Amino acid sequence: MDNKSTKYGNVQKCPHCGAPVEPMAVKCSTCGYEFRNVEALNSAQQLAEKLEAIDLAYRNKGAGNVFVGGNAMKILEEKTTVVKNFPIPTTKEDLLDFSITMQSRWNNEEVDYLRKAFKVKYDECVNKAKILFPNDPAFQGILSQHEKDKKKISPKTKALIGLVLFMLIIIILLIFGIGQLG
Repeated sequence: MDNKSTKYGNVQKCPHCGAPVEPMAVKCSTCGYEFRNVEALNSAQQLAEKLEAIDLAYRNKGAGNVFVGGNAMKILEEKTTVVKNFPIPTTKEDLLDFSITMQSRWNNEEVDYLRKAFKVKYDECVNKAKILFPNDPAFQGILSQHEKDKKKISPKTKALIGLVLFMLIIIILLIFGIGQLG
């Protein structure tokens, strides 16, 4: 009888108690030790570098001003794809940093196409934080800000509301103007 075992992947062990650790775990299920990896605290920086690399690639192709002509839409599409496909971090500190960055980018992005991608990534970060760190006080600020953000009206919606109100005023003025003529 052959007693060979088959190994699939690497078995990670808790640095505190030595118990096997599930993949993607944020703390040891045996002793509660919270995993922290200082090297992993750079997801926001990695994303920024990838986005900058897209601009740089178009500049190096001799495009000059990368936002002129047909390049602008190509760049936005590439950046949106990078943001959408970028993995959400799992360590506490990296997820905190990345969530704050996505929230800030969503609030400050002027291009609606890319703004939506940051909003989706921000929502994904918040959902992951709710699952991985449900009662962690470090995430309470992000969770409460997310609730406030859900109540914000987008610039497009504000513009649409303004247009509708303007049209209503014009219609009311026309109705009263016609009524006074007759």
